[in-house]
Amino acid sequence: MAKRAKKETSTKGNSKSVSVSNSIGSQNVGQLIKAYREKQGITQKALSDYLGYDNPQFISLIENGHSKVPLNALGKVIAALNIPEKKIIDSLLNTYEQEIRSEIGSVSKKKSS
Repeated sequence: MAKRAKKETSTKGNSKSVSVSNSIGSQNVGQLIKAYREKQGITQKALSDYLGYDNPQFISLIENGHSKVPLNALGKVIAALNIPEKKIIDSLLNTYEQEIRSEIGSVSKKKSS
């Protein structure tokens, strides 16, 4: 992965992000990234370098569900780790569905009070 890729500068500031805080079944996006990264034998440092981040802690935060995957990096992550696109999409859709249902539920409860 890191051998075939050149380092690019980060555009973290204005990028849209994808939440990874909720689970899909037993794996959320961060867990998928971690599983595929470890399967490929790629370190957090190598992945962060490939994505243009200075600190591997960012990858750790994503993998542990404490940070977001920038949309502009998602395609690079999928390609670098050979993650099936469908797995990522299904995970993200399930996450959004859970978030939407939670938000709708909390709004409905406020109206009932």
